[in-house]
Amino acid sequence: MSRPKRLLGSWFRVDVRSSVVASLGVTGVALMITFSAVLFAATSPSVAAQQSEVPPKKAASVSGGPALPPGALQQKARTACLECHDAHIIVQQRLDKKTWTKEVDKMIRWGAVVDPKDRDAFIEYFSAHFSTDAAPASH
Repeated sequence: MSRPKRLLGSWFRVDVRSSVVASLGVTGVALMITFSAVLFAATSPSVAAQQSEVPPKKAASVSGGPALPPGALQQKARTACLECHDAHIIVQQRLDKKTWTKEVDKMIRWGAVVDPKDRDAFIEYFSAHFSTDAAPASH
């Protein structure tokens, strides 16, 4: 039987077979760790949400939740606002016109799809139905 070939000379005392086995073992462990991390990230909503700069969208208003008041902007408000949160968020508000203006502008900056021509109408709709003078929403 022949002696195993020495790698890097005789003073390191490392044979080729041991090096290959060790390399395969380290590579296998690295692949398992990488695969596990990718699988975890793909299946974990919290990790996916942390990786995104935009908050995840919620489903439209929960069935049986409060309805937005009738009016010319009701459907547009449903489309723009209920894309991310349900109607409870809106109907609980009691804001003056100045604060509704800031709120509508903030939501537009955060991604609410509102036609610029409708901005003032949104502010009027919310100010008329959810002002500081309006009665609290009934549950």
